[in-house]
Parts: sequence; C-alpha cells; structure tokens
Amino acid sequence: MAFQHHTPSGDRVAVSPLDDGIWIKTTPNGCEIPGGRVAELIAELQATRQPTGQPEVLVEATRYSVSVLPRDDINVRTYALYVERRRDGWGITDGSAWVVSLHGHWSLNYDAAITRPDLDDALAIARRLAPEYRVNGITATEAYHRTHPDA
Repeated sequence: MAFQHHTPSGDRVAVSPLDDGIWIKTTPNGCEIPGGRVAELIAELQATRQPTGQPEVLVEATRYSVSVLPRDDINVRTYALYVERRRDGWGITDGSAWVVSLHGHWSLNYDAAITRPDLDDALAIARRLAPEYRVNGITATEAYHRTHPDA
C-alpha cells in the first residue's frame, strides 16, 4: 500500500513499504527524484520509521474475534466470542465472563476460566462454542438466520 510522505527536507513522495524494510519512491508519472537524492531519501524515510536510539516497537495480537456472524452484521459484537491472551495462555470470553468448561459454562471469575497454552487449541474451542452461544435465549446461529434469511 502506498501513501504520501513529506520528508524533513520538504520533498513530497509516494512511498511503498516492502517486506525487507526498503522503501520505493514513486509518483504517478514514475520516479521523479534526482538520482543523487535517492539514498538520502531512503535514509530519511527509514529514520521516520524507526527513530535512532529508540527501542524497537513490538506489535502483538492479544485478542481474536470468533463468530458465525460476518463482520458487517449488526449483531456481530453481541454474538462474538473473544480468544484473549491471559497471564498463562489463552482464554475465551464474551467480553465480560470467561468460559470455565469445555461445555460452555461461564463465570465472571477470571481465575476460574479455562486457559489453553496454545492459541490454536483456544481458537478451536471458541469455534466449537460460537454457533450455540446464546444471548437472551437466542443462539448465534438463530441470530444469523434472522439477519440472513436467504442463507
């Protein structure tokens, strides 16, 4: 994905990040940057990405949403289960209570929740529980069919 960037020296360039951290500078008409400035612009852009002397910024997924409802469904937040990182692994929550058994029993007690050390195991349990997750007596599957009657 490309975006526009104004360098500290005032140059305006379209920038595309690559997997290896190198930047390509382009414009709709092709590269219009003088050849002698390319190395300097790369250095400016890399400095923008990671300021000198700063520790590396870490990004980690700590919460996964699991639901039979698509993301754009009006009820998706109501019927979503969340697999969240806990102190000792991964747990399943509806946002307030925690799953305390493999059969879908819930508790508000954080310490009573079942925890799986492996993310894939916790996601598998959440996938199994998601279709029958109930809110006000209506399962997620029933809610899906109410908002998607042709499915």
